Amino acid sequence: MYIEYPWAHLDQAKTDRLNQLLADAAQHTFLICAWGSKAEIPVWIDEVRDIREVVQPTEAVLKHEKNFPLSAKAPQKEQQNQPLVSLKKVSVSFLDKPILDRIDWTISSGEVWALKGPNGSGKSTLIELITSDNPKGYQQDVTLFGQPKGQGSSVWDIKKNIGYYTPSQLDYFHQHATVQEMILGGLKDQVGLYELPSSIDRQKTDEWIQWAGLEAYSNKLFLECSPGIQALIMTVRALIKMPPLVILDEAHAAMDQSTVEWWLSLLESVKKYSETSIILVSHDFTPTVVDHFLTLHPAKTGSTATVVHL
Repeated sequence: MYIEYPWAHLDQAKTDRLNQLLADAAQHTFLICAWGSKAEIPVWIDEVRDIREVVQPTEAVLKHEKNFPLSAKAPQKEQQNQPLVSLKKVSVSFLDKPILDRIDWTISSGEVWALKGPNGSGKSTLIELITSDNPKGYQQDVTLFGQPKGQGSSVWDIKKNIGYYTPSQLDYFHQHATVQEMILGGLKDQVGLYELPSSIDRQKTDEWIQWAGLEAYSNKLFLECSPGIQALIMTVRALIKMPPLVILDEAHAAMDQSTVEWWLSLLESVKKYSETSIILVSHDFTPTVVDHFLTLHPAKTGSTATVVHL
């Protein structure tokens, strides 16, 4: 049996349960498991082979001071003086099952948030209220990018203000696109390129690729890159249009430790040089780039939330 990244997207309780199931299975079944870092490898594994692709960002990317893309330095819209997202006493239920209970959440420009909670606590539901992929936000006190929910802004108007990546998106990318083309598609929020990109768009894409330290991958097919590098590429794709808000949902799940450090250095740069806000969704991932936390706590009446500001 082959299992790739078995702990990905699992909270600690479910990780412990799966770990025990695999340890039991290993007594009578030949298992091959792939992990992103040595720290994830459980004690019952009796042989380890390191076949990682050697991925090292350029020296410039490792420095805290980066040459942030010039195309991203233009002033953003008049949203600095008002919250990007405001949820007040928002509750959500499905088929009489409470999911969220009176959630308050305000996100302002330039903030980096960690959204945390165990599996089933409602993290995805909360994000879908912001991206407008969940209709439960109507007739509630939800304001997105200055507009009350359902009063003037379409779903597509809202999505223009958001860069979003979650690993499940990769199920929709089957084209033989290069890394450059994948990142370029983020300018138009397209899966694939349906028109010849302008020279300005290509120049902008190359500028972001250089900033991210991905020059060596630019002309490589996206599907030929490792899962960790694909996640890094998709992060840059979410950033390239420099939206007011970027949501990265378990984006680091397939990354090894060196790629996580590379990825975090890019997020530190975004935090320092732009007014873009970031939400990092995970079970318990709390990197130093984060300065605000919202943690969901499951309950019979729906998950409640605690907010911490550093």
